[in-house]
Amino acid sequence: MLVTDALVNTGQLGLVTGFGNARLPNRLGPYWKAEGGFGYSFQISFNLNDVNPSDIRLARKAISQTQYQDPTGLRQPPKDIFNDPLGMEDSPNEGNVKREAYRDHKGQICGGRITVWDAPGPRDLITKNPVCYPIEFRGRFQLQVVHQPTLTRLYTIVYVVAMRTTIFQGAITHSADAKRFPSMFDVLRRAHGG
Repeated sequence: MLVTDALVNTGQLGLVTGFGNARLPNRLGPYWKAEGGFGYSFQISFNLNDVNPSDIRLARKAISQTQYQDPTGLRQPPKDIFNDPLGMEDSPNEGNVKREAYRDHKGQICGGRITVWDAPGPRDLITKNPVCYPIEFRGRFQLQVVHQPTLTRLYTIVYVVAMRTTIFQGAITHSADAKRFPSMFDVLRRAHGG
């Protein structure tokens, strides 16, 4: 088994540091971005056996929607983020990925760990406009661990983020549709080999 498991950290564990993106938040869980938008910050770590972390490509696809009060009355119909197809590949920025190689007693790479920091949420332009509130963001994401030399999918994790807020820089809570979105972040599926 090349990927032993995926550990999802939404704030219950210590914050992994050492990423290359200076714009990442300094906390996990719901947060307000410095430029005005809100998001949900979390880290996913993949433990690798006998695989060099530099040989791994992370492939993400997503479907998401932001619902808000549109003063023009032109509202999109709600997307079914659970059943509608995912969009084009939207892989994580390499600055949001930390790769750690483990070495054996001979100095050879014998595995490692990859940690991805993700923080999805609606675009900042909407959140700065007070007439748009309440604002609700819903998204389903699929993140695949691909062994690039062999093009083998080693692991897939699917997660949903669903959150809302009623005022600018106010409390970020779970989605209003509590039956379909029981919490702000949920792991829907984990699978080895695909």
